[in-house]
Formats: sequence, C-alpha cells, structure tokens
Amino acid sequence: MKGATLTALSGTAATCTGIGLARFAYVPLFPAMVAAGWVDGAEAGLLGALNLTGYLIGVGGVRALARRV
Repeated sequence: MKGATLTALSGTAATCTGIGLARFAYVPLFPAMVAAGWVDGAEAGLLGALNLTGYLIGVGGVRALARRV
C-alpha cells in the first residue's frame, strides 16, 4: 500500500473505533435521563437494547467487509 492510502485507512480505523467506544458512553446517563423525564424506564431499556443490537450488527458486518477488502 502507498503511504497516503495506509494513512487514510489508519485514520478511518481510528475514527470507527472511537465511534464504537462512544456508543457506550451515554449508557451511564440512563438514570439521569429517566430522572429528568426525558425517557421512562422502558424507553431507557429499549435504547440500551438498540445500542447492543447496533454493536452486534457492526461486529458481524465488519467481518464481511474485511473479506471484501
């Protein structure tokens, strides 16, 4: 690989890693969101479940993407 391509891929991987980790940053905020009335307990549970689902889809999708690349 050329230098610029390798640099771009490294930056993309770092960005995707940051986004993946940030996906879990708001989970500790659920109690405060419920206390503030933004969501109720069931909605907070649904948000957590959707968060996990997105993570699992991402993990499964990256394998297919890696095979193509």
